[in-house]
Amino acid sequence: GSVPVMVIMHSSGGINNSTWDWSKFFLDMGIATFVVDSFKPRGIENTASDQSQLNYAASSADALRALKVVSEQPGVDTNRIGVIGFSRGGSAAMTSTYPNIRKGVLGENPVKFALSVVLYGGYIMSGTTTTPMLYLMGDSDDYQSVEATTAFIADLKSRGNNVMFKVYSDATHGFDVERARSSLYLPRVQVWKKCYPRAVDLDSMTFSVDNVVVSSKEYGESMGKCMTYGVTVSFNRTARDDARNQVKGFVFKTFGL
Repeated sequence: GSVPVMVIMHSSGGINNSTWDWSKFFLDMGIATFVVDSFKPRGIENTASDQSQLNYAASSADALRALKVVSEQPGVDTNRIGVIGFSRGGSAAMTSTYPNIRKGVLGENPVKFALSVVLYGGYIMSGTTTTPMLYLMGDSDDYQSVEATTAFIADLKSRGNNVMFKVYSDATHGFDVERARSSLYLPRVQVWKKCYPRAVDLDSMTFSVDNVVVSSKEYGESMGKCMTYGVTVSFNRTARDDARNQVKGFVFKTFGL
């Protein structure tokens, strides 16, 4: 019969054990997976301490090219291809559902993602989409504040987007990743938590700083000035387990399984 598929987009750290754990999670549900590696084929180990190595748009394009490849495989249900992403990959999982971004990469190809799951994927790039979305994050996230993300989700909903949003207590960025140490501080990681409110509107392709429209050059300069360094990551089993339950319910309902 026709097989549903989830495309998996990794974080700034690249593919890790957690990536494969999520892949197995979907496989155990009878859902095929397609794991995208945006880094190693480009000679990149990770972008956590230097995001300029690869434009965020490249990750969105990778997700959409993966969608095209998957849709062309025999036995795949092209109406049940979803995408899940983490941090940088979460941003790609989100923006790859916006119609104008999809058209920019795939042209008139009608294939599109049936659902999007975003784990701590930032709050910068807004757009309009008909694709149902599940967004999960922790309240102790050093990368992004709950306040800024809540405002971002409200903006998405105001555009008519179907978004489910949940925040976990005592959970950091990467709360779903099991590590050798329970908590790690990474001093060289680039962080944009203090950059709110700055935004990119992918519907109108405009940039704003403090709610004032600016040029792309001014926007880039502003982001450089508000960037800081240092992030804490830790594993939260309770949040991870609930996140998986949320994802399973969302995927089953949307895919009609």
